[in-house]
Amino acid sequence: NEAVTDGKIEIAYGTSGKKMSIDVSKDDGNYAAVVEISKGEPITVTLKKEGTAFASNILTTEELTSNSVKIDLTAQKLKTGQSYNIDDILFSTDSYELQENSKLILTRFSDYLKENASFKIAIHGHTDDQGDDAKNLSLSENRAKSVVKFLMEQGITSERLSSKGFGETKPKVPNTSAENRAKNRRTEFLLVSE
Repeated sequence: NEAVTDGKIEIAYGTSGKKMSIDVSKDDGNYAAVVEISKGEPITVTLKKEGTAFASNILTTEELTSNSVKIDLTAQKLKTGQSYNIDDILFSTDSYELQENSKLILTRFSDYLKENASFKIAIHGHTDDQGDDAKNLSLSENRAKSVVKFLMEQGITSERLSSKGFGETKPKVPNTSAENRAKNRRTEFLLVSE
């Protein structure tokens, strides 16, 4: 997939709904923005360009204590039938309850789906290889369903959404280290149709 690094960067402030946008282009990757946030309030940074997959990350106030922050954010060109990772969707061990920062990312993802109102997607849940295979499959299915439920609460209709869990059956990388296992514990969206 071809990576896209230009477009607009949208910064959204915690749960307040306040947003600002910065135009970006393929240059040296350095962009200046003055952002005022409340103490303890995370922000989301989303790369937006028509025809690209959702790409967003969370920045915590701890990351924003310096004068500059490096954000590694690229979006992939969209293709029907392709799966794309949704970063920062986290769950506690053996849980399918969404963590608060995950809800912020999914709120931005629901905005993306509202901006692309014809998209039908499937949410795919994946685990690493730790633990019982059947339990991992069930956990991944419940996590994918939790994401769909949250998106529906944000106004995305059920006709546009489906979910599936794959457990540990589709690792992105070999489950040979803690870092690799973390990459395999992921939530993806499959673009079913545009």
